[in-house]
Amino acid sequence: MQREEHRSGFERGAFREVFKALRQCDIAIEVVDARDIGGTRIKRFDRTFTSKLLIVATKKDTLVGVQLPPRTVEGYPIFYVSTKTMEGKKELMEKLRAMEEEILGRRKDRRNKRRDGREADPIHLRTGFAPDMIVRVMVFGIPNVGKSSLINMIAQRRAAAAGFRAGVTKGPQWIRIGPHMLLCDSPGVIALRESKEELTLKSAYNIEQLDDPEIVVEELVRRVVEEKSKGLARFYKIEMSSNYEEVLERIAIARHFVKKGSEPDVQRACMVLLRDFQKGKFVL
Repeated sequence: MQREEHRSGFERGAFREVFKALRQCDIAIEVVDARDIGGTRIKRFDRTFTSKLLIVATKKDTLVGVQLPPRTVEGYPIFYVSTKTMEGKKELMEKLRAMEEEILGRRKDRRNKRRDGREADPIHLRTGFAPDMIVRVMVFGIPNVGKSSLINMIAQRRAAAAGFRAGVTKGPQWIRIGPHMLLCDSPGVIALRESKEELTLKSAYNIEQLDDPEIVVEELVRRVVEEKSKGLARFYKIEMSSNYEEVLERIAIARHFVKKGSEPDVQRACMVLLRDFQKGKFVL
């Protein structure tokens, strides 16, 4: 699949907006797809914000019959969290609170040194809401990896709009989750040189907006065959083929997708296949 150099003004604007917010944060949580951790990371983050603290969190919901990858990736810790069962939440929150305490501790020490014996501001001491006593946490990642769902889990309320389709969050949203912590939800950002087809296979692009979904299916089938994965054939209860058109036809027959004249509805099978893959019903 060839890459696209063109991106809409909204996509470029979202990319700049998110990275501007990242510069203001103290902790960054990158949410990735557990099925393809390396492929769904935003590598530019590493090059641009080397001094930032980074937590890579994955949605455990997408792990369908997959062995968990290592607990670190490229030196960063991975927290496997399910926003449905809350599994992994305790471990992630303990890490966040420990980082918060460390950051606030350093700032208190600096404040005490700057004070030079002068009386402290009683309002700041009483409330703890001085600007330097707020820890800002940024949640970011490519579209449709579950950023808003993760924020709602951390905040213990519906604080951010969440949905399956990519693009639910339209702009950075700051949410207070404690006396000293603000959490920022962000729209999904993408590597600007990736094609729509590549983004679709990363669940980061709405399949309804594809010009030719069968191009993506062809690439998906190629990867399934290359990886010798049995997930697709097992899920649809079909015999696998290296020919994507045969795969679509077999799925249509297995799911009873037919047109008038009993002809298999391969277009419907195509959309169902891509949607099921994005939802994690089967993996490579």
